[in-house]
Amino acid sequence: MPFTASTAQNASLTGDEIVVDRVSQSFQSPDGGSVLALDTTSLRVAPGEFVCLVGPSGCGKTTVLNMVAGLVRPTEGEVSLGGEPIREGNHDVGYLLARDGLLPWRTAVANVALPLELRGIAKREARDRAAEVLDSVGLGKFLKSYPSQLSHGMRQRTALARTLVSHPGTILMDEPFSALDAETRMRLQGVFLQRWEEQKSSVLFVTHDLAEAIVMADRILVFSARPGKIIAEFRIDLPRPRNVLELQSSSTYHKYYQDIWSVFREELAS
Repeated sequence: MPFTASTAQNASLTGDEIVVDRVSQSFQSPDGGSVLALDTTSLRVAPGEFVCLVGPSGCGKTTVLNMVAGLVRPTEGEVSLGGEPIREGNHDVGYLLARDGLLPWRTAVANVALPLELRGIAKREARDRAAEVLDSVGLGKFLKSYPSQLSHGMRQRTALARTLVSHPGTILMDEPFSALDAETRMRLQGVFLQRWEEQKSSVLFVTHDLAEAIVMADRILVFSARPGKIIAEFRIDLPRPRNVLELQSSSTYHKYYQDIWSVFREELAS
């Protein structure tokens, strides 16, 4: 049974509200001192909204994702998901990193099916659903291939399929396409946007690529240098569905880029 939009009605179709309320995060430094990474930061992602976080390295963007995932507890403040306190091991949260994290002893279809199998779904059904999602990202002919037999771009597409297969209400993405060549990156951006349009998960997406942020997001939040805090917000009023290639020639797209870059450049220079 393929995992189609009708099947997904038993999963989250509108996403969960993400609320980060006045959080700060300190980490212990090697000399035993304390480093403030994130300072009194608040944000809200509406159900089904796509929000990108941009800012200098080390400003706390990934820390915010880890808080929402339940991997890090804030030093101060509160984080909630769907109106409930964050908990570890939430099956309704997908997390995609720059590294694919595929299990080398499992085929592509078995890697993608793993989240479903862990939820108790029968192996055959899980792999049928995994095969459907892999086909949607252009890997229908590589179901039985092992990670070592796939290119880097194909492995990342497999990881993307693994994130999408269970239709999580919340998707966290930490520079998932940053290590890919330009052509593969644009292709995967398009693939993910198409799936997201169908699924409407709530998305928090970290990137250093302003062009990527404009193409993907409903809103972009710009972080300051460490200790990070939100210093600017841009609502991206570009029609959806978006065509990644066509937007390159849009004057509105380039105006957004110039406006965001002017803020980002000042922060990088500070």
